[in-house]
Amino acid sequence: MDGKRFWGAAALACALGLAGCGGLLPAPAPDRVVLHDFGPAPRFQGRGASFVTVWVTSVPWLRGTDIHYRLLYRDPTAVHSYADNRWLVPPAELLKERLRASLGAVAPPAAGQSARLVVTLVRFAQDFRSPHEAVARLELEVRLVRLAGGEAAVRDSIQVQVPCSADAQGAVTGLSRAAILGVRRVTAFVAAQAKNRD
Repeated sequence: MDGKRFWGAAALACALGLAGCGGLLPAPAPDRVVLHDFGPAPRFQGRGASFVTVWVTSVPWLRGTDIHYRLLYRDPTAVHSYADNRWLVPPAELLKERLRASLGAVAPPAAGQSARLVVTLVRFAQDFRSPHEAVARLELEVRLVRLAGGEAAVRDSIQVQVPCSADAQGAVTGLSRAAILGVRRVTAFVAAQAKNRD
């Protein structure tokens, strides 16, 4: 074999060898969006709150699955969202599920009485006070409407603030914690109204 043919064959073998080795390397992981909920739901013990019908809605900008944040130190009017992290379903749906479970620990005030709990999610976002300091904020508007006797609604406004790390994971854990605290306060509100009716 002459020199040209030898070096040509050697180059071809080397190229094939590199291609074969490349096939053994793991392919780069595709970009993907991580979906989140509020974590495992606690178990509640109670008689059940069948007298309460739960309605949860939100302001328009919170009806999607984006996880929102604001850079208060730089541009407080701009609302941003994380590119690679989303809620599994809109936050109002997650909140509704937790409220129904939590209200199962509230005893109805009296047989035959019923009410509608209307909760509006007004704010649910991570606020950056500086590049390294953030808080998770939740704000709810709550109405408890008695269906019997045409009684006026009882209203409340609930605000929760939880310190969190200044990143996407901090937003998820902080907002989830804020939601749990908000659910507890709504449950206490309903329980107090039920007690007042005894």
